[in-house]
Amino acid sequence: YESDSELYAAPNVYDGCVLVTTESGKLLVLDAQTGDLKWHFQIEAPLRCWPAVIEGRVFLAGCDERLHAIDIETEKEVEGFAIDGPTGSTPASWGKNVYFGTETGTFYAITTSPLQKSWSQQDFQRAQPIRVAAAVDKRVVIYGGQGKRMVALNPMNGEQLWEFPLRSRTEGAPVISGERVVFATVRGRVYAIDIKNGAKKWEYEAGGSFQASPAVVDRKLVIGNTNGLLYCFGEKKDAAGEGHR
Repeated sequence: YESDSELYAAPNVYDGCVLVTTESGKLLVLDAQTGDLKWHFQIEAPLRCWPAVIEGRVFLAGCDERLHAIDIETEKEVEGFAIDGPTGSTPASWGKNVYFGTETGTFYAITTSPLQKSWSQQDFQRAQPIRVAAAVDKRVVIYGGQGKRMVALNPMNGEQLWEFPLRSRTEGAPVISGERVVFATVRGRVYAIDIKNGAKKWEYEAGGSFQASPAVVDRKLVIGNTNGLLYCFGEKKDAAGEGHR
């Protein structure tokens, strides 16, 4: 299927459909088997977020300064919520909330039904755009961005738990893996941080630049770099079968 503009976000798959957002402001819903367009939803501004699906609704944080909730069955927007700036940040879901940031540096927790603000948080002294998805579980919600720091908040009330300063911004989303959060920066560094207190547990300097989010599977971290290399970190066994980090 050829869209009418650029595609900046990954697609999502739900109930036999492929969901794609476009720079022209469209949510495209394609048949997963044939690629034919089934229906689309349009806003009057770019859509750069990954389409998050929660209980039969697609949640889109748009550059039109709104969070949209579209019912997949009826193909209609059922709710909208005004935010304080444009965003391409993908809504992350946990419990009854979605979590995302905006170009103004505000980080939101919005209930999914009805759309209402649970809380919001902004550091007015260092407000910087938040353009990538957060990582969230029952313990913590963690986000990075253009502000050269990784921030951990209480997902229930937005209270800051810790902050990890960086020398450069992050373009890829963090990933929670067990007791650690892993992420990479545009200056070519990969980090593993203790999820409880923000202490650095591990760091690797690869050079180049990391624009992507890491993938974590089978106790390994995989991430690509602009220097043309794909990195895999984890336990490596020697000839005797002994494991080494």
